[in-house]
Amino acid sequence: MENLYIRVKKTETGIETLTSQMTEVQDICVSHKIKLDELCVEKDTMWAAIAAGGAGSPGKGSKIKKELEQIQKQNEELKSTVTDLQCESLKQNLVFYGVVDQPGENTDSLLKGFIRSEINIKSEIKFVNVRRINSKFKPRPIIASFESLKDREKVRRSAYRLKGTPFSLSEQYPSDILVKRKRLIPILKEARSQNVKAVLLKDKLYIDNDVFDPLKHKQFIKESTVAFPSGASSGNSKAKSTVGSNDDDPDPNSSMAEKED
Repeated sequence: MENLYIRVKKTETGIETLTSQMTEVQDICVSHKIKLDELCVEKDTMWAAIAAGGAGSPGKGSKIKKELEQIQKQNEELKSTVTDLQCESLKQNLVFYGVVDQPGENTDSLLKGFIRSEINIKSEIKFVNVRRINSKFKPRPIIASFESLKDREKVRRSAYRLKGTPFSLSEQYPSDILVKRKRLIPILKEARSQNVKAVLLKDKLYIDNDVFDPLKHKQFIKESTVAFPSGASSGNSKAKSTVGSNDDDPDPNSSMAEKED
C-alpha cells in the first residue's frame, strides 16, 4: 500500500509539472500573439499613411517602406516563434484514427486496450490526457497526451504494425504546419512513386537529401497540386544525416499515412 501511495504521488507530481510547463508555453504563445497583433496594426497604420499621401515628402516614402519591411520581418519571426512553441507544447501528443466510438466509453481505457491489442505493446502506457476530437464524422480521432515521451516514441515507432488495418496514427501539429504538410504530401507520394527517396519531416520535404525546391523538383509536382510561388523554395541546404529514417517519416501508403486531407 505504501509503495502504491508513493507511485500515485510521483504520478501526481509529474502531471503537475507537465501542466505547469504547458501553462508557461501557452502564456508565451499569448504574449507573442499580442505582439504580433500590435505589429499588424502598426503595419496597417503605415499603409494607411501611404494611401493618404504620406509618401509625398522627399525621402519619406522610402523611410516608410523600410519600416514596413522591418515590421514584416518581425512579423514572420514572431509567427515562426509561435509555431515552434506550439510544436513544443504538442510534442507529447499523438492522434489516433479509426478507433470506433463506444457508448459511455472511458477513452483512456479504450486507447490503452487498442495499443495492447492492435499495436502489440503490452507494457503499461500512461497518459496525461486522452480525448476525442469534436467531429460530425465517426469514428472521431483521439488525441492522447503521453506522460512519458519515451512511451510516446515507442507507440509512434510501432505504428507500422497498423499497416493494412483501418487504423492509423500521426503526430499532432499546429494548423499552419498541417497546411504546409497537406501541400507537400502529394509531392512526397509522387517522388516515391518514381522510386526517388523522399522524406517529410514536420513541414520540410527532402528529396534525395535536398530540401524541396519547386523549380529543381518540378517533375514531382502534378497539375492538381497547389501551385508554389515562382522561385519559392523550402530552402537550399542539404538534409541532415538523419533524413531518410523511416522512423521519422510517415509513409503515406502505410498506417502512418497523414489524415490532414
